[in-house]
Amino acid sequence: MLFAGTDFGVYRSMDGGASWSRFGTGLPFVAVRDLYVAPDGTFVRAATFGRGVWEIGLRSGAVEVGVGPAQATLPSGGSRTFTAAVLGASDSSVTWDATGGSLSPQGSRMLRYTAPETAGSYTLRAISTADPTRSASAAVLVKSRDLNGDGSVDVLDMALAAAAYSGSGTPAADTRPDFDGDGDVDDEDLAALLLGY
Repeated sequence: MLFAGTDFGVYRSMDGGASWSRFGTGLPFVAVRDLYVAPDGTFVRAATFGRGVWEIGLRSGAVEVGVGPAQATLPSGGSRTFTAAVLGASDSSVTWDATGGSLSPQGSRMLRYTAPETAGSYTLRAISTADPTRSASAAVLVKSRDLNGDGSVDVLDMALAAAAYSGSGTPAADTRPDFDGDGDVDDEDLAALLLGY
């Protein structure tokens, strides 16, 4: 969970910065110069320019859950760490489930997700243990390392990846070897392909 003080109030992200929404009922569109989050997570204080200090309660009775990152692209068999944030409950732990792949809990709110070998779209979900009706999801796109579809990861797949390689931040024309979903075929994508070779 992230908070940002801007020239137009406070914004909050529940998914590690992937999406933001305005935060703080009653707080005007005013420049926020400093933020303080209480160590116990019960409130945020926003020091504004010309409108004083505002205190915004975080535990309103409604439980909110967020997952970061909200979306990820992985090669088949690849893995990534996801984190959940829970607001409005004294118990901030979650349980996890997924439509495919394997889960390896790293703590009460962190998880290492390993993608299945089959390419496709999968959903990872964090469920509040305090209120099981409240959850948040992350979308995971799994790409096959078998780029030419011949049933094996081999030198032909490496040649296709090398042909698409830009490594300079330029968008790739062939996005099949873009295993991390950043729009560029670079060193990280080649490393992901080699792990499956």
